[in-house]
Amino acid sequence: MSLRLDPSLQLVWAMANAEACVAGARRIEPAFFLVALLKVADEAFEKQVAEFSLPDSVKAALRRESMQMRRYLEASSGEVTQLRRLCRRQAKKEIEKPEVVSSETFLHRTAVSRNLFVKAAENALHFGAETVTPMHLLVAMAESGM
Repeated sequence: MSLRLDPSLQLVWAMANAEACVAGARRIEPAFFLVALLKVADEAFEKQVAEFSLPDSVKAALRRESMQMRRYLEASSGEVTQLRRLCRRQAKKEIEKPEVVSSETFLHRTAVSRNLFVKAAENALHFGAETVTPMHLLVAMAESGM
C-alpha cells in the first residue's frame, strides 16, 4: 500500500527544489529537504501561513506540522532558525555543482532523498497515518542520522 504525500509535504518538496535551484545543484539532496523542513518548523513561517493563497485545510495542516516539528527539533537540537542557517551553508558546500548551469526549474531527488521518502512512508504506515507528512520525513532523516 502506498500513501500519498500530504499537501504540506508537497510544499516542503517545492521549497527544497527552490533551495537546490538557487544553490546551483543538479539534484535535490537530503540537505535541501532538511533546510525546507527547518524553514517550515520556524516560528516565523507559521505566522506567514495566513498570507498564503492556499485552502484553509492546507494552512491548518502547515501550522500543525510547523508546531509539531518545532517542538521535536527544540527538544533535540535547540534553536530552529540557527540550525536552518547552518544546514543551508553546509548544503551549499557539499552539493555537486554542474559544469554548465541549467535553466531547469524542477530538479529530481537523489537516490538518498528518494529512500528518505520511502522511510517516511513506512513511518506514516506504522503510525496509521493517511498521508506522508513533513514530520514523517523529519523523523526518517533523524533515524538516518541526518
